[in-house]
Parts: sequence; structure tokens; C-alpha cells
Amino acid sequence: MNYSDTINIGFGAMLGVGASLVTQFVTQKTQNKALANSFKGEISALISIIDKRNYLSPLEEIIKHIKSTNKPEPYYFHVSQDTLVLKQLQYDKLISSEHIRNLIEYYQEYYSVFKITYDLGEEIIKLIDEKYN
Repeated sequence: MNYSDTINIGFGAMLGVGASLVTQFVTQKTQNKALANSFKGEISALISIIDKRNYLSPLEEIIKHIKSTNKPEPYYFHVSQDTLVLKQLQYDKLISSEHIRNLIEYYQEYYSVFKITYDLGEEIIKLIDEKYN
């Protein structure tokens, strides 16, 4: 074997390794994009459910009502397959101010769960679109 054969073998091996690395890179990039778009689809579905079932508006109204009147009228939620129904109960007992504060905190936390999910979802979708589409 002479010097030029050694160079040709080395060059051929480098081409083979290089082609393999490029193939792996392209495959990984395609898989990353597919995974990101799947994740985007799931997040979009959650946002769509929050919108369709109108989770945020009733909670905002409850919080405003309790804060403005300082007298909660108990509400409960009935969730069906496609919507959230806010129902009001009549309540004649006096409620302590501590209980009112707890009730406001409860509804604010409940609202926050949906609002944060919605806002983060929109931000994640934006980032995926910027990076992969």
C-alpha cells in the first residue's frame, strides 16, 4: 500500500463518518420539530378548551362581586362536556370577614390556574413557531 492509497482510504472514511453525522443531525432536527409541533398541538387544545368553556370570565365576575359587596353569594360550577356553567345559590347566613377573604383567595387561585395555563400556553406556542416554523 502506498501513500496515496492511505490518503484515499482516510478520505473515504472521513466522508463516510461525515455523511453519517449529517444524516443523524437532519434526523434529530426533524424529530425535534415533530415533537415541538405535537407539544404545540396539545397546548393549543388546552387553550381552546379554556376559551370554549369560558373558564375565566365567570371567575372574574365572582371575584369582582365578592370584593365589591363583601357578601358572597355562593356559586358552584357545573362542568359538562362542552361548557362550564356558573350557578348561583341563595345564601341567607352571615359570613365572617375571614371566610370572605378565604373565599376570595380560593377563587383567585382557581382563576390563576386557568390564566397562567392560558398565558404560558400562548407564550410556548409563540416560541415554538419562532424556532420551528
